Amino acid sequence: MNSAHSTLAEEHPAGEPGFWSRQIALPATRRQNAFDLLAGILLPAFSLRFDVFVFRGAGGGLFSSLQLFGYGEIGLAMFALALWLWLGRRVGPLAVVLGLVMILAAMLPMAIGSFYALLFLMNFAEELARFSRPTPHHIPRLEFVVFLVFSAINIVAAFVYFRNAERALRSVEVRKRRAAGVLACFALGLGLLAIPALMQWNATWTATACMAAIERDDPGAVAICAERLKRYYWYGHGATDRLVRAYWTAPHDTAFRSRLAEVYQQVTGCNIEARIKANPD
Repeated sequence: MNSAHSTLAEEHPAGEPGFWSRQIALPATRRQNAFDLLAGILLPAFSLRFDVFVFRGAGGGLFSSLQLFGYGEIGLAMFALALWLWLGRRVGPLAVVLGLVMILAAMLPMAIGSFYALLFLMNFAEELARFSRPTPHHIPRLEFVVFLVFSAINIVAAFVYFRNAERALRSVEVRKRRAAGVLACFALGLGLLAIPALMQWNATWTATACMAAIERDDPGAVAICAERLKRYYWYGHGATDRLVRAYWTAPHDTAFRSRLAEVYQQVTGCNIEARIKANPD
């Protein structure tokens, strides 16, 4: 009996930290840093590039109007993580800024991952129902596998951001720092997170103003609006998606459709009819 107890004690020493404690322990191990680099920077970049439903996709993503905000927030989280993995505690009080950016920006990939998980469950349940009533020409759809992969990528990325944010915030001994400096770091972090939101607001306002000017047929509206929308086309296609939707929903207003098509051509270099035929949804 005593030998059994001693063996158990050797396998699980009293002072050994548990699994979750090791995940946020300082300093991080090399394996943890390598995993964080892969799951917090490389895979999220892959997810954004090959996004199939949220910000991009055939016919425009479900939230294409928030593409600039989403890219900006996740990009800030990736930059903060990269800086923290590179410098660690050497960033000093700026660890508060990095931690705040990561912990708040992590909410976005967590929401995206949860959304993809919901799509996975819905499509998986639908495929199970079809499988239970097979037809001679039934071909299984595998969209739910894509949704599962993108869900896992985003949820794991959110975990990586939360973990490193907690480490960054714990690395600063707040009581030994001047309160004004800590508050300044918090303000800086919030300011950085507000930049994508302000850029998204400006892009949305510009697109709305351009749509109104094109509809009114203001003098020089086509040239002015094309020049304005070109600024945002590189960051995302939300504004041009609005042009396509307006063109599609106004089949009898020939003059309005002509102006929309001209603006779309100048901004993207593509034909709006070809865009609709390629992605009719």
